[in-house]
Amino acid sequence: MSIEASAGFGQAMQVRRSPGEIPLFIAVLIFSLIIWALLLAGSLGLILIYVILIAVFLFCAQLVYIVHLRGNAVLAGPDQFPQIYDRVAELSRKAGLRTVPRTYLLQADGALNALATKLFRGQYVVLYTDLLEACGTDTVARDMIIGHEIGHLRSGHLNWFILTAPGRFMPFLGTAYSRACEYTCDRWGAALCGDEAGARRGLLVLAGGRALTRDINVEAYIRQQQDLDTGWMTIARWLSNYPPLSARVDALTAPYGSIHRSARGPLRAVAIMLTIVALTVAVPYGIVQALPHIPALTGLVAGSGILPVTPEADTQPADLDGLITACREGDMQACDDLYYAAPVDSDEEEFGNSCGGRVPDNTQLCANMDF
Repeated sequence: MSIEASAGFGQAMQVRRSPGEIPLFIAVLIFSLIIWALLLAGSLGLILIYVILIAVFLFCAQLVYIVHLRGNAVLAGPDQFPQIYDRVAELSRKAGLRTVPRTYLLQADGALNALATKLFRGQYVVLYTDLLEACGTDTVARDMIIGHEIGHLRSGHLNWFILTAPGRFMPFLGTAYSRACEYTCDRWGAALCGDEAGARRGLLVLAGGRALTRDINVEAYIRQQQDLDTGWMTIARWLSNYPPLSARVDALTAPYGSIHRSARGPLRAVAIMLTIVALTVAVPYGIVQALPHIPALTGLVAGSGILPVTPEADTQPADLDGLITACREGDMQACDDLYYAAPVDSDEEEFGNSCGGRVPDNTQLCANMDF
C-alpha cells in the first residue's frame, strides 16, 4: 500500500491514520467510561482515592524516568549531534508540531529501539544509540525511525492515558488499539522520510541489524507471516501491543502489495476461544451433575455444603412392626436394628434407641412404652 500524505504550501503534513485506529479508540474510550462509572457507583466515589494514588505513582515513575534521561542520556542540540537534532527539528516542522521535542540519545545495552514520551506538556524522543549505529549512513532509515516517534506525538497517542486506562489494559481491545497506533506511526515515518524503500529499511534494521538489513529479501520476509497463520499464533498476535515486524513491512510495501492475507488463522483463533468458553461453562456444570452419582464422593461433597444429598430409596423396607414386637419381647438386637431402620427422629427410632440401651431390669418399661 502507498502512504497517503498531503501538505499545502506552508502547511503541516497530514497523514491518514490506519483504518482501525479511530473506531478502536472510540471503543476504548466508551469501555473506559463505563468501567469508571461502575467503579464510582459501586464504591460511592471511594475509587477516586485509588485513582489519585495510581496517578501519583505513575507521575512519580515518569518523573524518575525523565530525570534519568536528563541526567544520563545525551541531549541532541545545535552543539551536540547537530545532524540528528536538525533532522528531528525538520521532521517535527513537517509534521506540524509546535515545538521540537527534546531528543535524547540513550545507550541501552544493545537494544534496537526508540520511543516517544511526555511529561506535562513537554515532549521527548528517545533514540537508542545501538539503533542509530545500526542505521549507519542510511539517513532515510534513520528518518523513518525518528518520524515514527514524532507520529506518536503528532497523533496524540500519549494523551488521556488515565481516562482510557481501563480500555488500554483490556486484552484484545487495548492491544488492538495499540497495534493500530503502531501502523499509523509507520505511515508517519514513511511520509516524513519520503522514501518507501527507505521506510522499509528503517523497520528491517529492527529485524536484521546493521550487518544484514540490506541483504534481507523483503518479499520472503513478508511471507514469514504464514508461520503465524495458526489459531494459537493468531491469539498471541491479538494479545500483543505491537504488530509483527513482517506485517508492518508488508503494510508499507507497495510493489508487492499484501502478499499474505488469510482468514484461516483468525477463524481458528475464534474457534479456539469459543471452545475454551464452552468448556469453562460445560465442565463445572458436568461435574456438578455427576457428583451425586459417585457414591464415594456424595457424602464428602454433601458435608462440604456444595451439594444436597438426596436420601436413597430403601428398596427393601425393614419390617418395623416385627422389630418392634421382638424389641418388646427383650431382643436387644431387634432394638438396635429398629433404631437404624426407622426414619430419622421418628417414634420408632426413639423406641429402638431407648430399649436398645436398656438394662435387664427395665424390660417392663420398654414393653409399656407407647408411641
